[in-house]
Amino acid sequence: MTETIDSNQQKLTMSEIVLHAVQRASEEGELPPGVNVMAGVTAITAEASMPNTDVKQIGNTVFISHFSRDKIETSTRGFNMDSARNFVDNTVEYATSLADAGVRRVTIDFKGDSIKQMLIAVSRTPIASQNWGMQLFKTTDGGFRAYINLTGVAQ
Repeated sequence: MTETIDSNQQKLTMSEIVLHAVQRASEEGELPPGVNVMAGVTAITAEASMPNTDVKQIGNTVFISHFSRDKIETSTRGFNMDSARNFVDNTVEYATSLADAGVRRVTIDFKGDSIKQMLIAVSRTPIASQNWGMQLFKTTDGGFRAYINLTGVAQ
């Protein structure tokens, strides 16, 4: 099993984070059928270079966001190798930076309960509970979709 690495102890490179996160997704059966680790990493690399895409590393978490043309909505994915507490903190920091940039809604599609638990923990942080709203839905493929409303953040 691929272990997390506390970014306060050791900082990983973006490439290391993505590789380890895809390896973990493979171990947990979260990759699409027929997709191996190298194909997954290659697809993510191509995804990161698409137009209207932001790639940012905070701690040992890499966020990839695809923005709408008007830059007020984004579809975001996170690749994490950080500790659970740091993952929550990294996500709050990233969401705050999106809100500060004018993003009003974030959509996150994911599989697995670990991301669900992290998003619930984020929603309980002071900034999120006072300013943001979140709805979680189960998708037909057995995954989840989260809609996060950032409109309450003071500019």
